[in-house]
Amino acid sequence: MSPRYAPGKINAGILSLGLLLSLIMTYPLVLHPGSIILGPPGDNFEYLYKMWWFKEALLVKGISPFFNPGVFAPFGYPLALSETTLANMLTGFPLTILFGEVISYNAVIVASFVLSLFAGYLLGYAISGRRAAGLVTGIVFAFAPYRLAHLGAGHLPLMGTQWIPLTFFYLERMMRRQRFRNAAMGGLFLGLTGLSSWYYAYMMGIFVLMYVVLRGLRSKCPGRTRGVPSPLPPPYISGLAQRFAASPLRGRLWRKRTFAVQWGIGLAWLFVVAGIVLLPALVPLLRTTGRQAIPYPLRYVDQWSASPLDFVVPNIMHPLWGAVVAGLYPQNVFENVLFVGWIPLALAWVGWRQRNVAARAFGWLAVGAFVLALGTTLHVGRHPVQIPVPSEVQFAFERGMSWLSTKLALNPVSRWDMGGSGTIVVPMPTLLLYLFMPFFSAMRVWTRFGLFVLLGVAVLSGVGAAYLADRWRNGLVVALLCAGIIVEFAPMPYALGYARVQPQPVDTWLAKQPGQGLVIQFPLDRTWAGYPLYEARWHGKPVAYGYGTFVPHKYQEAAAPLETFPSRSALALLRRWGVQYIVIAQDSLAKANPDAVETLNHMPGVQLIWAGTDRNLYAGDRLLRLLPVSPLVPPSEFLYGDEQSFLQDNLLIYEIK
Repeated sequence: MSPRYAPGKINAGILSLGLLLSLIMTYPLVLHPGSIILGPPGDNFEYLYKMWWFKEALLVKGISPFFNPGVFAPFGYPLALSETTLANMLTGFPLTILFGEVISYNAVIVASFVLSLFAGYLLGYAISGRRAAGLVTGIVFAFAPYRLAHLGAGHLPLMGTQWIPLTFFYLERMMRRQRFRNAAMGGLFLGLTGLSSWYYAYMMGIFVLMYVVLRGLRSKCPGRTRGVPSPLPPPYISGLAQRFAASPLRGRLWRKRTFAVQWGIGLAWLFVVAGIVLLPALVPLLRTTGRQAIPYPLRYVDQWSASPLDFVVPNIMHPLWGAVVAGLYPQNVFENVLFVGWIPLALAWVGWRQRNVAARAFGWLAVGAFVLALGTTLHVGRHPVQIPVPSEVQFAFERGMSWLSTKLALNPVSRWDMGGSGTIVVPMPTLLLYLFMPFFSAMRVWTRFGLFVLLGVAVLSGVGAAYLADRWRNGLVVALLCAGIIVEFAPMPYALGYARVQPQPVDTWLAKQPGQGLVIQFPLDRTWAGYPLYEARWHGKPVAYGYGTFVPHKYQEAAAPLETFPSRSALALLRRWGVQYIVIAQDSLAKANPDAVETLNHMPGVQLIWAGTDRNLYAGDRLLRLLPVSPLVPPSEFLYGDEQSFLQDNLLIYEIK
């Protein structure tokens, strides 16, 4: 092979292309990498805070980063109650030390696109034997609207997708070569998947097993991919298998049994290595969740079911037709943007027809993921399907479902409350997993299974693109297909805008006050967002609130009187906690209690000491202002109309004497 086509140079070219496309698709991030983060203020600031906190805890305070005594004070916050996303935290840690958490966060985000493209390329190349297929696979997987939407939502854990194709890449190598070092590498990347997101860890456990079964059952030669040349060596056959092959008992059945045993041992080794990698995050999680249950009600999780239309409705983030799509088919843009692309779908159909066994296994994996993404009941658009039935049928149906979900279930619900008067819902297979599969009820957003639909489509589309390039004997075909896919997925300038990372006037004032007086904000709903948590990084004082997936159980029990604020019982509780500063968001609090400020002004021992206004930190939005308010979207992410005050409010600070 000539140096011009050396694998190292090709890989460097793929990485360079990935970086260029990443900077284009995330524009305008490249212009201000040290002062903005993409998306509205939300979960992105939570993970920005965690990046800062890891450095602060380890290098300044010398304590464990898994517990923050200054959040949900005076009780503290075990970070294992939310995603610690250690793979992202540790990857960005050197940059956090050198340049700060903003550059570190943005670098991790951009790297996730570059590495997802490269990992998808390796997987597509391994499955098809064609680099062109790998390139298409990588581009589809890395830049699909699913990832770009979660970027705007600030879901840093869900951006760590690069480890998933690498896990399957080494799993495929293990199945072809039966060498345990491939299983160990697969386990390493499976562990890194879990250290990015617990969602992906659980899903990968399901889909790794599914892939091995599908790959084995549908292959006449278990160690070989049929239909195209393979870039991997032929399978390694153990001495035992060779003796079987040479004996009168040789044959397909014995060979498959031999491979099944070796695959079983390889899988066991893969999961052992993954478990070892996961231990640093798994131990704190088990300790924390052992003391605090994390159930989700059935009606709540049903809201997060995907609609079949979500996978085919054109990209709502697109600069040309996104506004039209938003008017015709409004989505929860943070969770339900699952469009896999019309060009990739067409290529995937071509790829399916090539009878590549490994690629078809990914196709069936995508089908399984599609069914699971549809959630606990069938939805069309944002609404569950309600079938009108006679009252007798409704009664019998609800009685049977109540018996199944409350009496038989491993994860029972308090009661069956799905459906409406004179109607029944359409249960989906995910409901059975929710009720009967261990730990499955700890998840809530079923749409996230859509990532594995995307992975299956990406692999098949790569095989299809390689076939077309061979048939038309023109490499330009692949370039045109890649360009078409990028145009179809394009969100730039980034549709969900960006947030400036800078302190508010209230943070600057609090930072100048002596001591470590405890701070609380009202209404507490306004604190259920990433930015109020990140403000503690600016002013440096402990806060009697916080943000994460779950609230500490002790805080929940003790904080009940705060719902009556500004009552005397609520103020008495704040005094017992040692709260010194009460930050009041006037416009937000007035919606729930118009007389709250007047009442507080007449409270003995409470004094108004500062007044000011938030600056607007959010700009560049092209999409969210077009969408109707949805009950699925947290109040902290309502950005327009009556809910604008969650981002920008008139503030008062009271001091408790």
